Amino acid sequence: MFAGRLTESQLPENAELCSAPAGAPEALDDEQLARKLGELIQRLALMRIFLDETDHLSDRELYTLLWSDMLHEETKAVTLDEDSACHMSPLGGCSEEDTQLYLKYYADEEWRCDWQKQYPEETLPDHEDPPYDRDRFLPQPDYDSASERGPVN
Repeated sequence: MFAGRLTESQLPENAELCSAPAGAPEALDDEQLARKLGELIQRLALMRIFLDETDHLSDRELYTLLWSDMLHEETKAVTLDEDSACHMSPLGGCSEEDTQLYLKYYADEEWRCDWQKQYPEETLPDHEDPPYDRDRFLPQPDYDSASERGPVN
């Protein structure tokens, strides 16, 4: 599904990972949806695509967003090696709503203070802990292993 715009010839080694996950969100019960979401997250990680800032969304909300929107965004076909990665966030659109959600759930106090100084006319939302605890369990790239190997010649 991510590669709705990528062809098999553009990513031949990952072509099987690019197919749409089976199951429209509305056709899945909660257990099936959680399993499909986990499979999709793992498939994306194998393609070196990692999700961030998802703890404000339920499994169903995240899967639906991936299914209906995020994985359909036009993307340049690039091959990511083990030393590179692409990060995707539901807050990546930089809309006013995205900014408010980031400030509410993810921004640390320093970021929030800097933002308030920069935009004093804007309302700073109160900080809240996100309602879900998923992000710390999501696959993430291991940038340390790349630095341990040293520079590539």
